[in-house]
Amino acid sequence: MIGPGMNFLFQHKGETMASLKIKPQPGILIRRPENGVPIKPEGETVKNNSFWRRRIKTGEVILLSGPDGISNPAPAAEKPKPDSAKPEPEQPDRRGPGKKTSKTK
Repeated sequence: MIGPGMNFLFQHKGETMASLKIKPQPGILIRRPENGVPIKPEGETVKNNSFWRRRIKTGEVILLSGPDGISNPAPAAEKPKPDSAKPEPEQPDRRGPGKKTSKTK
């Protein structure tokens, strides 16, 4: 899913194609689809198209700024989940009636 504030990535019909400033995640080599040249680790400007939007969505590249110089806000740090003493609830058997299970009761 596209996170909040990412709507600017998508262009409406009739609008000109904007560009995005991106950089690859550390340790990942990403090549331009049109010529196979790798994106520099410090970042480059690329066309705003479905190829780069998919790379942003999957996390292979980091969006530095979007169309019209809109910068991508830093993602909020995830809060650690507290360890609870409660065990995970057992999931119901979804195989339906009459199906054999490997569990012994």
